[in-house]
Amino acid sequence: MMVYLNVDPMLKPFRADPRFQALMRQVLGEETDFDIAERKYKKALFNKEQLSQYRQKLEHLMLEKKPYLDPDLTLRDLAEMLAIPPNQLSQLLNEGFEKNFAEFVNAYRLETFKTKVADPFFHHLTILGLAYESGFNSKTVFNTYFKKMTGKTPKAHWKEVVK
Repeated sequence: MMVYLNVDPMLKPFRADPRFQALMRQVLGEETDFDIAERKYKKALFNKEQLSQYRQKLEHLMLEKKPYLDPDLTLRDLAEMLAIPPNQLSQLLNEGFEKNFAEFVNAYRLETFKTKVADPFFHHLTILGLAYESGFNSKTVFNTYFKKMTGKTPKAHWKEVVK
């Protein structure tokens, strides 16, 4: 029964606890290894070289064609542009960039917003107008993501840059 303690899903929260690990080493022996971080995907769709190639290809696509400016961009749309299935793009984003689709696309949108705020040519637009011009399609998503990534509000950032 003690052997099952290490694989029982009910005990997963306890596996990181040093006391639990000490108990398991005592029961199973000193060579017991505890892999707490599990792979998200059971089967890797890319080897390291392919992952690197697709990363570069995706970064090039994002910089050259700027698909993130489309507020209706979907994972499927971006996958078609890369000519790979959506599940492979999802794994590429998760393993290659450690971001999900929304975080990945919104990071590009956020940088575009920051660039436009600093450009006097766009000073006639409101903050929300700049957000929409940068590809965001929701005020709430924009404000939440901006605050999460920068630690300040878009208005505070705008005031710092404009003054």
